[in-house]
Amino acid sequence: MTDTMTPKSLLIQLLSLALVLIVSGTSAADSETPDREISTVSNTSNYFTYVSTSTDFNQNDRYSVEFDHGHLYMSYQADLAAATNSDWSYELSFESLVTFVDNGNGYLDQADTILSTADLGDYSYTIITSQNDTTAGFQERQITALSEDGLISFVFLMTSRQTDIGTVQLLPTEVKLTISIHGMSFENGADHVALIMSFSAETGLAVHYAQLGDLGELNLSTSGSGGYLSWSNSVSVDGTTMPVNATWNGSELVFSYPAGQNIVHDPVLGVNSLAMRSGLVSVRGDTPLFAVGLVIASAIVGGAIVLTGRRRKDV
Repeated sequence: MTDTMTPKSLLIQLLSLALVLIVSGTSAADSETPDREISTVSNTSNYFTYVSTSTDFNQNDRYSVEFDHGHLYMSYQADLAAATNSDWSYELSFESLVTFVDNGNGYLDQADTILSTADLGDYSYTIITSQNDTTAGFQERQITALSEDGLISFVFLMTSRQTDIGTVQLLPTEVKLTISIHGMSFENGADHVALIMSFSAETGLAVHYAQLGDLGELNLSTSGSGGYLSWSNSVSVDGTTMPVNATWNGSELVFSYPAGQNIVHDPVLGVNSLAMRSGLVSVRGDTPLFAVGLVIASAIVGGAIVLTGRRRKDV
């Protein structure tokens, strides 16, 4: 026995196909966040700048990170259509590395004995850049600033799309900063080293310091947007996870690390993107799928009208 397809059943199947294509196209657009556009400019020594710009949102934004002779500048523009070039900015300067004998509390204070100081403000840095166009279709940029004596390095990792770096999820609105201290000399009983950084924010940018379990953070906020500098309270010292103690006095941030020949710490710089909150530009789904669905649906409706008209004439 052979099944025959009536005009009515054919119309139902075609309508079902059109509906699947239309819904698939709409879902594809709703579920995907467009990649940010990223770019870098660097010299072979002392300087680089990184820029990340959002696309396809109702309000697009941009943030930039600039490194210049051990000074880090971060700025954010909430709306590219606005006249202002920056809604907020700050400067984080890597000032010095200090070895000391700790008094037992795990961080540098006036009761500790300072044994040596390396002035990072006098250092020159070699800049090494690399680009990775991933098989998943997004971009990664890694920029290393290595001190002339190899004592300290800063590795900046950026991505155009949310991705996992080891066990850490990195957002496209964040920059992962890996601080590495290699071959520090600990003499005369020194058992800790402190990385001293000065922090300066433009007027109107409120800075709040917080400790949240294993995380520490400087939260930066304005009336409409903000950012953050966050870090783990754990550090790798010669391959062993150990505590890092941070202190903040309103203008100076200090990380105190236990002594070791290879110290690795991974803070994160980030912005609270207003583009994400503004929503995507209204586009009816994935254009090819959505368009095919509409064409099929239109043809079906037109065909149904013709068939109905013919049937009425035949009656």
